[in-house]
Amino acid sequence: MQEILKYLDIIIISILVIFLLITLRRLLGKKVGYIRTKPIGSLSDNTDIIKNDESKLNSKEKSENIENINYPEGSLSYKIELLKQKDGFDPKQFIESAKKAFTMIVNAFVKGDIATLKPFLTDDIYNNFVKSVENKEINQNIHVEIKEFMIVDIYDLEIDSQDNAKIVVKFFTKQIRKAYDDIVEINNLSRADIKEYSESWIFVKNLKDNTSIWKLSNTKM
Repeated sequence: MQEILKYLDIIIISILVIFLLITLRRLLGKKVGYIRTKPIGSLSDNTDIIKNDESKLNSKEKSENIENINYPEGSLSYKIELLKQKDGFDPKQFIESAKKAFTMIVNAFVKGDIATLKPFLTDDIYNNFVKSVENKEINQNIHVEIKEFMIVDIYDLEIDSQDNAKIVVKFFTKQIRKAYDDIVEINNLSRADIKEYSESWIFVKNLKDNTSIWKLSNTKM
């Protein structure tokens, strides 16, 4: 009887050890997915507008890792991981740069500062901006003040066979947008003039180009 109990103890201990090993493997092997952020910030230095992390994977690492993406193919997380491997993409850094670009581009457009805008726009939208600035009434003054970035998020991402990448960013902001004739009107603005705006901006870049700048190609309200 004692021999039977001895072997029974060994079997029970073995089963517990196997169970613990399986549990540890599941926990340690679990991969955390991409979590989209909702950062809030303000304009600072414009030198890193829509730029990638400068650290790049070498070509050997790219070819080996692209096949090891543990997300459903076609999902946003899959595309972001693919862009990370192809281009050293950093989603959090991109979001911060997108907020700076939003503020800089809006302010430059309102001031009619086309020279500042040119490096950060595709040719098509640059030409549209030039026409809009030229068509504004001579005496028309527009005050734009971005009060808060409520949500800034990557909404969609596409990479075609030619390595042309397109990122759709959703901006949910609180702003003051007001046409005025007299500076007194601006000094008397109140909380009632703050409105909420939702718009999508599309940034593009060819991953084969030797540049870290993403250019604005379209905007949609």
